[in-house]
Amino acid sequence: MPGNFHISGHHFPEVVQNLYLMGHRLDFTHKVNHISLGKVDDRKFIIDNFGAKFEFELDGMDTPQKKHISESEGDFITPDALDTNYFLEISQTDYVDKREIKKDNNYQKYEAFRFRAVKHVKVEQGMPGIYFRYDLSPIRILYTISMQSTSDYLVKICAVIGGIYVVSSILDSLLKQGIELLGFRPTESPGKKRGKGFSDK
Repeated sequence: MPGNFHISGHHFPEVVQNLYLMGHRLDFTHKVNHISLGKVDDRKFIIDNFGAKFEFELDGMDTPQKKHISESEGDFITPDALDTNYFLEISQTDYVDKREIKKDNNYQKYEAFRFRAVKHVKVEQGMPGIYFRYDLSPIRILYTISMQSTSDYLVKICAVIGGIYVVSSILDSLLKQGIELLGFRPTESPGKKRGKGFSDK
């Protein structure tokens, strides 16, 4: 769902025209101090409980007009205007906290929005403006945090122990077969009964 929000003089063309006629220049030098999407409280909860991190790519981005348009001498009115476009690709991630058991399964959902941004600056004749053009991704990610029951925890521990035992048994069997294939046969210590497969040394 694409959209945009912007700062420009398109809604007051007569005022802008009068300023030009009076010899004034529209300076659209700007700096993005901070821009984020979603609720601050939701984002704080997600950071504290899910360990998620957020990056705000546009924070501190500076765009001086004189870098793109040279200063004119005197009261000369330049027809060039600074047109700055920020393109934001937004993705939504939902976080659900299921640590507290609820009978109606009505768990609180926290929404977070991340975005990747690209800035494009162009100089052209017309009305200057600063545009933030965004597009929301159709893909939504869901994270869930929940408490594990004691029985599930014990089952997983037993599974890990059983897996270690099985793997160690397989490795032991393979090691013995490899030694026998190489012609090395273990011998009994004196005084012990010889078993099948042992040498008569």
